[in-house]
Amino acid sequence: MTKVGKYFEDPKDRRTKLKKKNYKKTIEKQNGQAEIREYYQTDKIKWMSTRDRWNGIKTIGCVVKTINREEKTVTETRYYISSLKPDIELFSKAVRQH
Repeated sequence: MTKVGKYFEDPKDRRTKLKKKNYKKTIEKQNGQAEIREYYQTDKIKWMSTRDRWNGIKTIGCVVKTINREEKTVTETRYYISSLKPDIELFSKAVRQH
């Protein structure tokens, strides 16, 4: 697991590390399934020893997508490094358009 992944690894710890302005949750229902996305973003990256390798890095983020379809639940987690300023709305839009 990457260092960014380890930073966001513990679901309970994610919310503790991040302020409410750095968290967003969306729920979409269509075609008999529900998709829940939780977005996390932070500019607290000084701990990253490799941040100098990423030109323009300003934030890191995490998206946890949970799909509930009938009796089956699938969860997917993705991690991001970004040149975006800390703005959870902008981050969530960028992720969705990626």
